[in-house]
Amino acid sequence: MKTIRLISLLMAFLLLIPAPVSLAAEADEGGEGTVEFFEVPELDSAAEEVLTETEPFIPDGMEKTIFNEDDRITVKNPSKFPYSAIAYLNVTGECGCTWTGTGFMVSKDQMLTAGHCLRCIKHYKWPKKITFYFGYKNARSYLYKYTGRWRIYVGNLYEDREYTTDWDFGCIRFAQNVGDRTGWFGSRYGLSDKQLNMKFMNVAGYRDGVLKYDTGFVEVLSSQHLKYRMDTLPGNSGGPVYDPDYYAVGINIAQNNSYNIGFRLVNFVREQIDALEKP
Repeated sequence: MKTIRLISLLMAFLLLIPAPVSLAAEADEGGEGTVEFFEVPELDSAAEEVLTETEPFIPDGMEKTIFNEDDRITVKNPSKFPYSAIAYLNVTGECGCTWTGTGFMVSKDQMLTAGHCLRCIKHYKWPKKITFYFGYKNARSYLYKYTGRWRIYVGNLYEDREYTTDWDFGCIRFAQNVGDRTGWFGSRYGLSDKQLNMKFMNVAGYRDGVLKYDTGFVEVLSSQHLKYRMDTLPGNSGGPVYDPDYYAVGINIAQNNSYNIGFRLVNFVREQIDALEKP
């Protein structure tokens, strides 16, 4: 498990922290919810992975976008699928701090994001309110805004510890079927190293309210992580790493001076999000 220990040392190089919100965004209303913790397994005792998957959903009448291969493409119409299923998170913490992040729908009422997008990095406090924007261009132009109830699961590593890339994912479940409006990504859980290594993927996320994506090849970094040279910036954390068929295989979580890092969708992720009850 030397690779895992090396990953923990990447904390000193992490740049993909949630981006602070502008003063104009602080007055935005948001939905309230609850935060719960799941017990994360020991890294050395992870069970052998078996591939399972869920299919993507594109709402009737919603157009799909064809991918380009230019670096850091700004999405001109984020209301088109799959971008419609990617959310711009505007978060107010229990401490009063505000920050932003990215999340993506994986079912009609379930979302995945990076675990660290759900905690204030300064005070280690949890969200009090979150506004979820889909198809976001600005505060007056978006496809859909959710301000209803939510419930969050995050690993118990986050209860009393500073940031670590180990188990850096968060599950969110909504009181309403948001995905019926936005669509959702398919998910491939438990892909083997061979099934992932050097595969062509996409990474997308919001930064300062602008959705951008990049394309490239991923490499296996460890049993939990992928690495890639697709461009990302602070605020992109929590965005999907997904293939051209709109199946998510990872969550964008961090970067260092050499490559960016994604958390692999191991079957443990599916177990936790399926166990999360509606608020």
